[in-house]
Amino acid sequence: MSRTYRTVIAALVLLASIALFAPFARASTSTYTYTGSKFTTFGGTDTYPPECSISGSFTISTLAGGLTNVFITPSSFQFTDGFAKLNDTSPYSPFGFTSFMISTNAAGQIIAWNILLDAPTVAYIQTYNGPGTPFDETWDAPLYANYASVEYASGSPGWTSSAPPVPEPGSLVLLGTGLIGLAGSLRRKLLG
Repeated sequence: MSRTYRTVIAALVLLASIALFAPFARASTSTYTYTGSKFTTFGGTDTYPPECSISGSFTISTLAGGLTNVFITPSSFQFTDGFAKLNDTSPYSPFGFTSFMISTNAAGQIIAWNILLDAPTVAYIQTYNGPGTPFDETWDAPLYANYASVEYASGSPGWTSSAPPVPEPGSLVLLGTGLIGLAGSLRRKLLG
């Protein structure tokens, strides 16, 4: 058997191995989504509609379990208070900022957080769940004249997470077994 044919068979076996073990791969990023309760306290010149609340999501590498007050940097995020929308492209400078501090349980689920988004020309949005009284609050521009908040007696609503789909295992197993069969046929043809 020539060296070229051995190389082809080795490459087919390698591809088949990758295809067979790919079903065990995990997604490396997740999107975490939050939906707060309706605001109960209002103030300012233009009050919020009573159905408004803070909701939003952020995408990041899947969070590890057992984190305590860790600052993270999401690859993207978007939050709204029902009036203003802030995302990773909002105008945060020169005086604004974003801050995501997260705690997780052993399974990697978010159990405590303090998320602050401050874009002075648009809005200030904060959701907090930790020691003391959990709350959601927002102040909208101009000059943070409009205010809305809600406090939670027994903890803020939680987060849900979703990971992007991982390749379908059945298709990859079928591809892998097909490649192994092809390698076996080539080997028989070359040796026989």
